[in-house]
Amino acid sequence: MMKGCGIKKEPAYSMVEVQMEVHFFFMGHNTHKQTKQICGLIEDMTCILKDNCDVLDLSIELE
Repeated sequence: MMKGCGIKKEPAYSMVEVQMEVHFFFMGHNTHKQTKQICGLIEDMTCILKDNCDVLDLSIELE
């Protein structure tokens, strides 16, 4: 439907600034030169959070 209307969806990405340098991470791409190290750190942080949090409440109260 979007293609028929000439609309192109932008790829999902995250960006992080480290020491005044901006790094982009695009969905489905492993092209960053430190992808393995970054994924390892994220996995380590996830384990730490799971070990230190009994319940992670992500609910949002709407009024």
